[in-house]
Amino acid sequence: MNLVIFVKWLEHFAASVPSRVTPSLLLTYDRCARHYSMIIVEKAIEIQIIQLLLPPNSTQILQPLDVSLFKTFKTSLRRSMERFMIDEDVSSLTKKQAISLASSTWQNGMLPKPDNVISGFTNIGLWTISAPMMRARREWYADGGVKDVSVPSTPVWLTVRQELRMEVLFLPRPPTKSIGKRKKVDMLDRIMTQEQLQQFG
Repeated sequence: MNLVIFVKWLEHFAASVPSRVTPSLLLTYDRCARHYSMIIVEKAIEIQIIQLLLPPNSTQILQPLDVSLFKTFKTSLRRSMERFMIDEDVSSLTKKQAISLASSTWQNGMLPKPDNVISGFTNIGLWTISAPMMRARREWYADGGVKDVSVPSTPVWLTVRQELRMEVLFLPRPPTKSIGKRKKVDMLDRIMTQEQLQQFG
């Protein structure tokens, strides 16, 4: 979604709200750069939408549709696509087929289950607003999503990479045969020992 599409979506969103709802609307969304600019802020003020941006790096914790809906939708869509490809004996989908499958998956699998959407908002504490639930979800990721404290400070792939670099890449080439100390030298078709060479040196 780009800036132009998002502004059009804001206009569509404001126009689709029933007239019985008070004029000010609250829109909660992430801090994606395409969703937040001076043009968008001015448009939101013009059509009386209050913007609430989620904290950075919290979309997987606080976005209700990510929590309750999209994973289920993606899983159902993947199954529908696999079933279609097997039934039709094709290895890829056209855009038209993909859109048709996504539409039917959404209408048959997601729309009949509005409770999933409601539970998403409830579970993350956005509706009814619950600061303790929001904090609890945020604490799940306070340590960066790493639960086990016994994780080594240096990732395994870096350790392996360093071992490869030091022990494999920098090793000298192994000798093809053992090289012994030379004891004799051939000089003018005459074989000489080391002692004889030193006499001439």
